[in-house]
Amino acid sequence: MQELMDTEEIALALVEDQGLWLVSRRASGRPFPGCWEFPGGKLLAGESPLAAAVRETLEETGVQVAAVADWGSLSAASTRARIVLHLVRCRKVRGEAQAADPGVSEVAWVETARLSELNMPPANAAILARIIAEEARSLARPESA
Repeated sequence: MQELMDTEEIALALVEDQGLWLVSRRASGRPFPGCWEFPGGKLLAGESPLAAAVRETLEETGVQVAAVADWGSLSAASTRARIVLHLVRCRKVRGEAQAADPGVSEVAWVETARLSELNMPPANAAILARIIAEEARSLARPESA
């Protein structure tokens, strides 16, 4: 078996706005066609994951976001490379969600409870678990006066 030599650095924008999460559907002709995913893509040379998440979200969905937290990274393997998914928590700044890139066939805002119902690539299971855990923690926090 040949060793995987390349590493692809991917930034994913986990954008939440008023209890809804921004997701997009992969167009045909791409890996996992028709699957839903969080906006994102490859880091450009010298680009930080936070900057890439902001850029990719605007390019793919037309929504301008601000990065608010680095949620770490996950590793996965594909047939051609080792994939590092950098998770970036973002908030919506402005814009209406639309499929703004040929790689995206549809864009939607989805409630947390419905995220697990979407057909997503396998690596998203760990991301969904993180989102659900974060939401449970925030609901458990007492409101400040």
